[in-house]
Amino acid sequence: MKRTIELFSDLEYDHWLSVECDPKIIRFCEQPLIIEETIHGEQFHSIPDMWVLYENKEEAIIEIKYLNFLLEEHPKYLQTMRQIEIQKKWAKRNNMSHFVISEDKIRESRILLNNYRKIISFVRQFNPADLNALTLDIIQAIKGERRTLEQIFHLKNESQDDIMVALMYLIYSGKVQSNIAIQTINRKMEVWIDGA
Repeated sequence: MKRTIELFSDLEYDHWLSVECDPKIIRFCEQPLIIEETIHGEQFHSIPDMWVLYENKEEAIIEIKYLNFLLEEHPKYLQTMRQIEIQKKWAKRNNMSHFVISEDKIRESRILLNNYRKIISFVRQFNPADLNALTLDIIQAIKGERRTLEQIFHLKNESQDDIMVALMYLIYSGKVQSNIAIQTINRKMEVWIDGA
């Protein structure tokens, strides 16, 4: 997004990693607005944790909650449910989806989260002027066939650092698929173009 992102918990940070690395999400905003709603004659407000815009132009607001906040015995249960109700009503009125996401979904794959952290660190180094030609070469090298990172290193006479930056950008942008949900980013990681 080329701006400072403000997140208010480690769970929101982990969720942001998955939003940032999802090529189907083209825009997002954390803490996007204050929603005011009257419930039983009393005025309440709620601030969703995130708004997202998908490439198909659908929008959603998302509330990130630890699972224990969703349990009736939690001291903030009623406040949490009211907050979610306010957001759902507003989302429905505005033709948006509404999701409540907790740590069981966000942290479903520790491997994937760790890989997202690595991908973001590489993507920050991506300079189109320097690496666009290399990204095209990598796409050509893996068309129609799955390849490991090791194989790509041997195919190209470029520095391994440049190959990593270019390849991570291709994964990040959704132009190349990989097995990062189950494989740590290393020389055995596989990449491919859809259909291979």
